[in-house]
Amino acid sequence: MTRTWRRYEVFARSQRGDPFCHIGSVEAFSDVAARILAHHIYDEESWFDLAVVPSEQFGWVIRQGNRSIRVEGA
Repeated sequence: MTRTWRRYEVFARSQRGDPFCHIGSVEAFSDVAARILAHHIYDEESWFDLAVVPSEQFGWVIRQGNRSIRVEGA
């Protein structure tokens, strides 16, 4: 059985109301595995919230200085 590995970006905040900060990334074969890995790798602080987002789910507005907004289906 071959598993497809995906990259996930990891975000966290220390207190309620604080903005989320990008703290790193993990590579995992499932969403559940990504959450487990993020918790294990980035547990050096007592985070209020810790989240993972698949890298391909980012909806870029500005990327590397280029302000090109592309709306899918338009």
